[in-house]
Amino acid sequence: MIRKYLVFFCFCLIGLLTRGQQYNIQVFSVRNGLSQSQVYDVVQDQNGLIWAGTRGGGVSIYDGHRFTSLNSKSNLEGTYINCFLLDPQGRMWVGTDNSLERFDGSQFIRFKELQSNLSVNALANYDEAVFIGCSSGLFKHDISGISEIEELQGLSVVALCSTESGLMGAVEEGLFLWKARKLNWLEIPEDITPDLVNVLFEDSKGTVWIGTYGEGVWKYDQNEFTKVQLPNTKGRVIFDVLERQNKEVWLASLDDGIFICGENGEVKSLNKENGLPVNQVRSLWEDDW
Repeated sequence: MIRKYLVFFCFCLIGLLTRGQQYNIQVFSVRNGLSQSQVYDVVQDQNGLIWAGTRGGGVSIYDGHRFTSLNSKSNLEGTYINCFLLDPQGRMWVGTDNSLERFDGSQFIRFKELQSNLSVNALANYDEAVFIGCSSGLFKHDISGISEIEELQGLSVVALCSTESGLMGAVEEGLFLWKARKLNWLEIPEDITPDLVNVLFEDSKGTVWIGTYGEGVWKYDQNEFTKVQLPNTKGRVIFDVLERQNKEVWLASLDDGIFICGENGEVKSLNKENGLPVNQVRSLWEDDW
């Protein structure tokens, strides 16, 4: 029997072991070494370590047995972590509420080209560069250094996603695609408020999932937007989207735990009623252990 170990975060670190449809849940908290109980993003690095970004406690790294904390002693200047990105060279980028930093294997390097008061909201690999969505614009880092995308200067970029059609992003003014150094705005339904977008995620079929704060989740495919019908009317706040190896798409929600979307369109729930310790889930990641 093949074992899969799924890790996701709400206000603690939870290990999930799946066998068929059975879920074996193990909870980790500050008492187990997590540096802070609120985790906003999670990712696995090239060495198999799980990185958890906390709200005020810096970074906690889990090796399957114990946690190690990275903070000011590791030259990490921002302790409120918004997002991670592993680039093609295996380098870990960290976006905080006031900095962009990259881990070099022993300590963090801060990119001072960005103003110190800029919040880094989203990161994405695209077109041999790292794109940086900030509270006042979109930047990119390539072999020439950091430069700003002038067309989005002064706009708060709240989400980014590398897609087959280009780099998709969300700002208050709308959803955009950046491709071949050109910016195109998407025509979106009136029911989608762009600055309420929490996450953009492209699945293996090329469909982009759009999770929002208060307006549920939408799918964008072949220039069409479709609202995903969730089984609980409270499921309007979606923080994260994950496609598992079995092609299920998992949605992390504010009040309803996790929604599990099957390829056949069926949507199931995983929440406090059937095993989760809490219903507030912020981030999802499936590791390869």
